[in-house]
Amino acid sequence: MNIADRILRLRKVKGISQEELADQVGVSRQAVSKWESQQSVPELEKVIIMSEYFGVTTDYILKGVDILSGFAFAVLYIIMIILSFFALKKRGNNTKK
Repeated sequence: MNIADRILRLRKVKGISQEELADQVGVSRQAVSKWESQQSVPELEKVIIMSEYFGVTTDYILKGVDILSGFAFAVLYIIMIILSFFALKKRGNNTKK
């Protein structure tokens, strides 16, 4: 997946048109169309605006790297450990009665 694919995917997931994205970023609809068809790439300033609008990192838009995914995995893993601990503790309390 390249930058064009990621911009297109983010726009489709958000459910907005090229024109709506263009308005948010401050460019023409044609500029968005060119980004999505690999005819040009957005300026860095526009990438920053899109990252804030879509709620992703600039790294994700530019390189497909989501630095939060590793962090999110670690948080979920810790939550699973905590829940397992409480489940075992509850099971232990039920067997004592």
